[in-house]
Amino acid sequence: MWIKAFGVRDIVLGAAALHPDSTVRRANLRAGIAMDLIDAAVVADAARRGLPRKAALVGMALAGGTAAFAAFGPTLVNVFRK
Repeated sequence: MWIKAFGVRDIVLGAAALHPDSTVRRANLRAGIAMDLIDAAVVADAARRGLPRKAALVGMALAGGTAAFAAFGPTLVNVFRK
């Protein structure tokens, strides 16, 4: 169930990223970053409550990595595009 919910969330975020209005795209990017940071916080809390260490590390790497990529990716793309 949760995997499906996250999949739907990502599809909606992906569709909104294609919106023609740049203000909507920026707001969408910020919302995605916020959701990834919340995911990381949930994984950290689950680790504190007994989630196995390997699972917590993978979860933190995925959630933190996607948040970092979303935050810094557009800037890096513009740097390398020149």
